[in-house]
Amino acid sequence: MTDLMDAVRAMSSLPTRNYTTRLHNKARMNPRAEELRDYISEYPKWPPDDPDPNSFYMDGVNIPELLERFSDSTLVGALDNVDDYRDKYDFASSVNPANAKQNFLKAITRLTSYCYGEHINRTLRERRMPDLRELSRKSGFPDYMKETLLSDRFIRANILTDLLRGDHVFGLVMLYILDYMRHGPHDMPAHDNDYWNRPSQDVVGSWSWIIWESTAANSESRTDDLVQFCGKLSTLSMLPVKLNETPRPQPLFTSISTLYDQITNETWLKNIKKPASMTTPYVQEIQRSIDRLEVYQNIVNQWESDGNIMRNTWQGTAFPSWQNAMGQALAHQYTVPADNNTVIFTGRPVHQWLTNGWAGEQYFNDPNWWRMFMSFPPDNQEYVDNGSCFRPGTQITLNNGTTAIENVKEWDRVLTLAEPEQYGIVSDETVTHNIEVPLIGFSKTAYAFKSCETIVLTSLGTDSETPFATPAHVFYTTTGLRAVDPDAAMRENPWAKIGHLSVGHVLYRLREGTGRAYDTQEIRSISKTSATLRTVHGIHLRE
Repeated sequence: MTDLMDAVRAMSSLPTRNYTTRLHNKARMNPRAEELRDYISEYPKWPPDDPDPNSFYMDGVNIPELLERFSDSTLVGALDNVDDYRDKYDFASSVNPANAKQNFLKAITRLTSYCYGEHINRTLRERRMPDLRELSRKSGFPDYMKETLLSDRFIRANILTDLLRGDHVFGLVMLYILDYMRHGPHDMPAHDNDYWNRPSQDVVGSWSWIIWESTAANSESRTDDLVQFCGKLSTLSMLPVKLNETPRPQPLFTSISTLYDQITNETWLKNIKKPASMTTPYVQEIQRSIDRLEVYQNIVNQWESDGNIMRNTWQGTAFPSWQNAMGQALAHQYTVPADNNTVIFTGRPVHQWLTNGWAGEQYFNDPNWWRMFMSFPPDNQEYVDNGSCFRPGTQITLNNGTTAIENVKEWDRVLTLAEPEQYGIVSDETVTHNIEVPLIGFSKTAYAFKSCETIVLTSLGTDSETPFATPAHVFYTTTGLRAVDPDAAMRENPWAKIGHLSVGHVLYRLREGTGRAYDTQEIRSISKTSATLRTVHGIHLRE
């Protein structure tokens, strides 16, 4: 027992940043994160000597379901925080962020307890001592430990000393170890009425009574210090939640009031075997202390439990990586060529994750967790006609020069008509597609072409011009609007009359050297590439 106490005294505080890294990698590798895994950065493994840091084991317990709920709740939170313009198909409408938050708090609370168990066992193994499982199997050791913690000598030499120093860590860890030996890591911390059956509850109650009786009676300040101290001691072993509430890290004042509701009632006070003449003043002073602390509970609650620290560390250091991954996955485009168009699945990894989550909750209706996936996700298919776009490098005329089409940005002024000179303002809509489509080109340079939404101008090409526009793009000719694929062009622009563009038609083109007047040029030949998956660009103007 002395060796165990020495080890706990020497133990460092829980390295929450390291354990956040550990939880991040494990949550990233669980099957529910598979669709978005490529977008979630892998952190350096911790601890460095762990042979399998991505396994689903924590403190020797296989916890895949807990990690799944943890990653799902984190991803739902990430999706809910994404800007609307990124969530093009409103995937967020199919999830319940409030329920996800409840699941996240429950999961991070349970995981913090596993982290504490690992931290203690790691400390013991470094000192070549039996770990907590081995100690719990030693005949009579759990009972012996409880007797030791209840002894007057232990309380005065350790707990009272820590109270005077304002150091609660030793007592908190000893109470955790005591419950761990009885219930194991998978059933920690206790919540609902289960806590009142834990050995740690008897011990902290006795500590409170003995210290009050010996040093704090008739002193408001010492009683207030004692009440807050015992509240802190209970935060790792107890979650003061009511039936059907979600276990989660609680403010310190909630832990204090819940703890003392139990250890000052008549049933529990019988354990200390003292007459009412002695216990009544104790109960009265404790209640007055709680009343005083309630007035200043905003100050009391500035103290954070390890569960709250772990939660805040996750939100500050790991969650941004998941948020960034969600944004990238929403922008992902998967392209399937069709006969006259291309089907683009935007945000496909997110759609698949949502689909699997919804189906899983439909099939496995676990009453211990809140439902996060409320409906099948919205359709994310977009049918894009193979037209109205240009290959990268196509030169666009602006009011202050020319630039490649992929460099055109919002608020740029694009030349839409040379005679008389007119400009349009580029909208905030990004027009970039990955589609399988041929490109066309002509035998002369600098044509004016019209998309029915916008007229844009190019000066790309030579007599042996590289194909630069998709077949459905609309060109401005002496006989009206025309396109190599007029059917596709009119599907995109149903209000326009668009004819077939062929050899012999006369295109308007910008006059070389001025860029502000038109010449005409007869089409002598039309070249066309084979259909290839490529990135093409377009421009939309503000109305």
